[in-house]
Amino acid sequence: MSRQKDLVLDILTGSRGHLTAAQVFERAKEHIPNISLGTVYRNLGELHGDGMIGRFVLSDGSSVYDWSPDPHGHLICPVCGKIEDIGDPCLMDDLRRIAGGSLISAEIVAEHVCSDCLSEVNKA
Repeated sequence: MSRQKDLVLDILTGSRGHLTAAQVFERAKEHIPNISLGTVYRNLGELHGDGMIGRFVLSDGSSVYDWSPDPHGHLICPVCGKIEDIGDPCLMDDLRRIAGGSLISAEIVAEHVCSDCLSEVNKA
């Protein structure tokens, strides 16, 4: 793997979170100042294509890259943008059972108001 691809993968796995290409780019520039946004996009695409990272599309059409390539769902707070993993393996098992073995991929994204934002709403 190239130095740039290693760095992009390290940024995602090190964050153990969900980052946009622009966020990966900003972090990558700290290590390789002359890295281009195109290089970051290309490496994210290759890493996703190789099954090394996950990717899902938000309702606005933008992509978010996930450190985990394993199938799982996401909860997104529309107030602050926080993204949390749905780590319940039963959810994916149910989808596989319903699909009868023909499940190729799954993208489950649910919106909810996160506990931090809910606390702020309740204070008001």
